[in-house]
Amino acid sequence: AMPHGLPADEASTSSASLPSTATALPSVPEDDALPSGAAPKRKRATSPTLARRAVVSDLHNRLSRTISIDRLPEEGKRLNQTRIAREPSVEGIDKRVIWLLLRPADWMPPSDRTFPIGVDDILTLCNSVQPILESEPTLLQLSAPLKIFGDLHGQYADLMRLFDQFGTPSKEGGDINMVDYLFLGDFVDRGAHSLETIILLLALKKAYPRQIALVRGNHEAPEVNARDGFLHECVERCGGKVGGVIVWRRLNELFEWLPMAASVNGCILCVHGGIGRQLESLQQIRDMKRPLRMAGDNAELILDLLWSDPTKSDAVGGVHLNAERGSPIVCFGPDRVHAFLEANKLKMIVRGHECVMDGFQRFAGGKLITVFSATNYCNRWGNAGAILLVSKDLEIVPKLIFPVDDIGDEAAWLKAESHDEHLVNMRPPTPPRDDETVEATAQEKGVATSTDPGGELEEGDAGGAPQARRPG
Repeated sequence: AMPHGLPADEASTSSASLPSTATALPSVPEDDALPSGAAPKRKRATSPTLARRAVVSDLHNRLSRTISIDRLPEEGKRLNQTRIAREPSVEGIDKRVIWLLLRPADWMPPSDRTFPIGVDDILTLCNSVQPILESEPTLLQLSAPLKIFGDLHGQYADLMRLFDQFGTPSKEGGDINMVDYLFLGDFVDRGAHSLETIILLLALKKAYPRQIALVRGNHEAPEVNARDGFLHECVERCGGKVGGVIVWRRLNELFEWLPMAASVNGCILCVHGGIGRQLESLQQIRDMKRPLRMAGDNAELILDLLWSDPTKSDAVGGVHLNAERGSPIVCFGPDRVHAFLEANKLKMIVRGHECVMDGFQRFAGGKLITVFSATNYCNRWGNAGAILLVSKDLEIVPKLIFPVDDIGDEAAWLKAESHDEHLVNMRPPTPPRDDETVEATAQEKGVATSTDPGGELEEGDAGGAPQARRPG
């Protein structure tokens, strides 16, 4: 297994190589001849121009003033904390949300647990995003290059770190015009900032509908997120029980319209859980009619796509009942992976759903990769978080972050509490299954590693770690 205590600049990475017009602008006609003495018509601008003034403010927005753009260099020397201030556009809830929440370099959790987006604005955002999701197929068709994010579980600080270190989905200083973003579900639950996570992702989806792709996870269901923290957070941070339940219900209605999987360049299947027992062809996913409910039509296929896991190692083949998660959830072996890929003319499966110590891990001889983006899962395991960068030629490069001490891990994860009706039944997470170091870590922290077969669990893949090389 790959070491997981290295500094970020020495992080191990792996690559999995897969087989692998500009339109001229119309000319602008000259103005028609003008009557004598008439004022000339103003021509439409054909080239961008830079304003000759800028608004500057101090670090805490306590002082703001307008200066000539020619004075910016001397202003920067005079106030080393000065920055150019941007005012949010009042047009579009997505723009306001992005302006408030997308702060990769300096986001800090609010000390009083307030949430800056009101209930009415959340509902407006959901209403504006739902038609976009409804217009998308259940199986998305995406193209590289793109970044693939695994489970976030309300770890907003980790999401901001990933954006800060590996690129931000923004046109201003970001890379949204060069690379697409795919998120593999489990946006909410367990973490303390699920609202920031899901509301920002929805705003990004509204702002960049073709570049941002959201796939459903098993926690995007009321049966699960009422128990594992999201309902609790909505009630706590959205004005009490009435407002919180309204927000929680509306978001879960929206989750039912999320796509179930994505195909990248027609050769990589991306899904939250796995292929389970029922999935034989991609057409089965295309044929699923949304909205999709866990207990509705296609229940067995939904269970496989959102809940199934690979077996414990490449040595365990076949399809078996999942002893950790409980019946009727199954785990599938490397032989099942190879057969599915061959039958569907695919090259690889990328999935999330399981905590892995190095943030990513291979299975089935590298034909399946698990990616998990939240660090130090539930403040227990000290695992790294990762995203996968898929280049245009389909080389896959993991990008890793490691747990840090200054983001308040104790407050970053919710805990089961007997006095809270929404947290009393929260299931404990299952430790990753990477190697014996998990047991040692658990013993050092005094954490039990036994599992509850009837519970909702987040397992770790046992596939071998890729050979290490420097990040690309």
